[in-house]
Amino acid sequence: MQSHFKTLNLLLGFTILFSGSTLYGQWPSFTFSDLDGAGFTKNTQPYFSMISSQISTHPFVSKSPDQRFRSGVNITGALSYSDLNKIGIKQGLLPTAEGIIVASSNLAFHGMVSGLIQSSGFVYMHGWGFRLFLTDNPGNDWSVSTKFSKIYSPDYYRLTSIDGVCEKEWTVSNIHFYTGFGSNYYKSRIFFEGDNIPTLVQDSFPYLVLGVIYKYHSFSVIPNIQNSKNGLLFNIEILKGFH
Repeated sequence: MQSHFKTLNLLLGFTILFSGSTLYGQWPSFTFSDLDGAGFTKNTQPYFSMISSQISTHPFVSKSPDQRFRSGVNITGALSYSDLNKIGIKQGLLPTAEGIIVASSNLAFHGMVSGLIQSSGFVYMHGWGFRLFLTDNPGNDWSVSTKFSKIYSPDYYRLTSIDGVCEKEWTVSNIHFYTGFGSNYYKSRIFFEGDNIPTLVQDSFPYLVLGVIYKYHSFSVIPNIQNSKNGLLFNIEILKGFH
């Protein structure tokens, strides 16, 4: 019983910590007028790559037939995007709300939504996708996931992202973790008008992901790190399963 209370306190602490981060975390802001048209694409690609990665994270779905519906929160932030610091772009945390529906023994659908207020106006984002299990070994499974995401920044840009990842879940000494590799492609329409400012910035990049899965009854806490040519991204999910 005492160990159960300790675990509940740990989950509660995680929730309070990341709820606080959501309230006080600063969304990455960017003023396009600070850059000239000559180097606009090169200078903005690190920023758009970071934003695309943040809205494209895949919720991890393990096989659990008694938890067909799952919901929770996700906090994503950049650890080392040095190219952003060079041009004065601020990094910040991105909070999103997530939902998962396990449709069958090998298929699950997932979606996310979020909105933040900036000085330029309300920034809205949403995404959806599905995960397909390739093998039938709960706790030691291969799966692939796709995600289609959009973010609307009213005065500056509208970004569309397509992301796919293949992951392998491992269980070693009752510790659950997963590794995977994926690829992200984004296309950003630029609304800012200026001399030699392009109307479109786009790029694609591969990445590796490593995560750990902590479970307690119907709760899951899942931290992971994503590594790409642009830098490191950390991500933490807190999910609750329902019958």
